[in-house]
Amino acid sequence: MRWWLFYIVVLLLIVPQTGFCDETPQQKFNRAAYHISQEEFDEAFEIYSDIEESGYISGPLFLNMGITLVQVDSLGLAKYYFMKAGEFNETRRRAIEGLNYIDSEVDRRSGAIPVLFSSWWRDWLQFEIGIWNLLIGAIILFNIAAVILAAGWIRPGLSFISKIIGIPVIVIAVLAIIVSIWMDYRSEYYERGVIVKNEVTIKELPSDTSNEVSVAYEGFTVTHNRPKSEEHEGWSFVTLSNGVNGWVPSSGLRTL
Repeated sequence: MRWWLFYIVVLLLIVPQTGFCDETPQQKFNRAAYHISQEEFDEAFEIYSDIEESGYISGPLFLNMGITLVQVDSLGLAKYYFMKAGEFNETRRRAIEGLNYIDSEVDRRSGAIPVLFSSWWRDWLQFEIGIWNLLIGAIILFNIAAVILAAGWIRPGLSFISKIIGIPVIVIAVLAIIVSIWMDYRSEYYERGVIVKNEVTIKELPSDTSNEVSVAYEGFTVTHNRPKSEEHEGWSFVTLSNGVNGWVPSSGLRTL
C-alpha cells in the first residue's frame, strides 16, 4: 500500500471522531432534535445532559430537558428543569406552562396537599419576587415617600396631604426593607427543592430505622434546609408546603 493512501485512511478514521468530540452546543442541540423527531427521548436527554455537564447553560437547554423528561414520564426531574428554565426571561412563559402541567399531573396522581399561608408567602417572596427585587422596590418606594413629605415641607398647603400619603408609604417601605434583609438571611439556609423519586418516605431522624413522618411523591416542591442537611451525609432535611418536615434521602431530591 502506498504511504499516501495509508495517511488518507488514517485521516478518515481519526478526523470524524475528533470533530464529534469537539461538537459545539448547537451541533449537539441539532443531534438531540433529531432524536426527538424519532421519539428517542432518552437519547435526546443524554445529549442535553452532556451539554449541561460541559458548563453551557441556557433557558432553552433547561426547557428542552424538561420537555424531554415529560415524554419519558419523569415528572419530578422535569419540574426541576422547568424551574431552572423559569429563571431566564426568554423561556419563563413556557416554563410556567410546563410547571402548571406537571402540578396538575402530580395533583391527579398523588393528591393535592394544603399550602400553609406562612409557607406560601415566604416562598413567594424568596423564590418568585426575589430578594433583590423586593429590596430595590422598597428603596424606590422609600424615595418616593421622601419626595412626597418634602413637597409638604416646601409647600405648607400640601403638608396635611403629604403626611397622610407619605408617612404610610415610608412605613411600608421600611417594613419591606426589613423583610428583604430577613429574607436574605433566610436564603443562606433555605433553598427550593423537588422530589424526583416516585415516592420518598419522610423520616423523623436521618436514619432508615427512624419513625416515618409522612410520604412525599414525585413532583412535590419542598423547602430544603441546607446547613442542617450538611451535618448528615446522604440525608436532606425538607419541609413540605403543609408544614410537615423531616429527613429524606438526598438521592430523591434535587435543589436549585
